[in-house]
Amino acid sequence: MKLRVFTDGSCSGNPGPGGWAAMFNYPDRTEVISGHELETTNNRMELMAVKEALQSIVSNGDQLRYELIEIHSDSAYVVNAITKGWTEQWKKNGWRTKSGDIVKNCNLWSEVIVRMEVISKLTKLEFIFYFFDFRLPFKNNLIF
Repeated sequence: MKLRVFTDGSCSGNPGPGGWAAMFNYPDRTEVISGHELETTNNRMELMAVKEALQSIVSNGDQLRYELIEIHSDSAYVVNAITKGWTEQWKKNGWRTKSGDIVKNCNLWSEVIVRMEVISKLTKLEFIFYFFDFRLPFKNNLIF
């Protein structure tokens, strides 16, 4: 069985006040979690949406009910970092970029990767990340 999760984050100004949300499309219902920070960046809120979605998956025991979790994000930063192996390289390099700079939001990235690794090791759950342009017409855009 598959669970679809749609995540989004944004802020007013960059940095500035911002928020994040994750919508879970369960077979029998839809649930939304959200949060905000007074001073943040857009990328941080995009990443926070994924981190909190993963935490909710564990808290709800969803990792035991589903074989596949699709995480949809309109953040190329988030999707590319995971699907193109950037996070693996950053982790291997001590959370540093190729140029030696500390990876921005490395504390959140570390939490996301650890949660995914723990969930994957304890279950046969597979994660798939999709880039999704939330500006396109789609019924799930109504909550964001």
